Amino acid sequence: IVEAIEDGRIDPKTVTYINADDDEDGAAEKGEIIERYGFEQAAIGHWGITREAAIALIREMIELDFARENIVVIDTYVSFVDPNDKRDQKDFILLIKDFVAKGGTIIILCNTNKHKREGKSVYGGTSDLNDAVSASYVLDTVDENDEFRTVEFVMGKNRGGNAAKATYRYKHLLKRDYIGTFNSVELVDDQERNRVIAQKITKENLESHKEEIEIIESLINSGTTKRTELLKEAHKETSTSHSKLKNILKIHEGDLYDHGHRWKGKKGDKNSTIYSLTPRV
Repeated sequence: IVEAIEDGRIDPKTVTYINADDDEDGAAEKGEIIERYGFEQAAIGHWGITREAAIALIREMIELDFARENIVVIDTYVSFVDPNDKRDQKDFILLIKDFVAKGGTIIILCNTNKHKREGKSVYGGTSDLNDAVSASYVLDTVDENDEFRTVEFVMGKNRGGNAAKATYRYKHLLKRDYIGTFNSVELVDDQERNRVIAQKITKENLESHKEEIEIIESLINSGTTKRTELLKEAHKETSTSHSKLKNILKIHEGDLYDHGHRWKGKKGDKNSTIYSLTPRV
């Protein structure tokens, strides 16, 4: 949104951020950013602003036909709508449908489920809300280290021509510093995204195969270099299955140590494969 404001594609006066999730300090800190870019914040529970007042604002924009080209961001859904109250949910969904029908845009932030599915975050809102929106994205962490966290928006639903995914990176600050985090956000292109993911996979493979890698390296170093003998001796020392050991040999074979390669193979006599250790460069 702020990029669109800076580019002149969005008038900041048409943006309202309904903050139902922060304490007073957090709302004040976000307020500094909001003031910088010229849009409005309605911080629920602070400075006399109530949920009812925020709903009345949206309804007034609909009734006075001011919704067109206006953007309302609601953070977060469960802090603004009672997820256990079906009537409250229904009224809210009717409200946002009316707002959109009048030409407005509603962006709703929801929590994900605590339990991931196949290692991926899962939308944690109600099915009614998901059915009502035109597009939905799940934000998941791709990678993080002591300095940066890389995250990706992955589309879950699309009724328009929206991008299937978008990847961003920001500084991983140890203390709460919303302004510092916000100022560090940058878009990550596909090439950099693929590099980060490959780096993450390499790190995970090295950690999960640590025992087998150490045994195989030791065996190669002591002269057991032929593939069949190497698999046989590694199986004896680790009790890892032959099929898994074959896969580990394949994953960590190559000339690039920084890419997780720990040995390289070359053809020997009688169609055998002979391994040597990949030098650390």
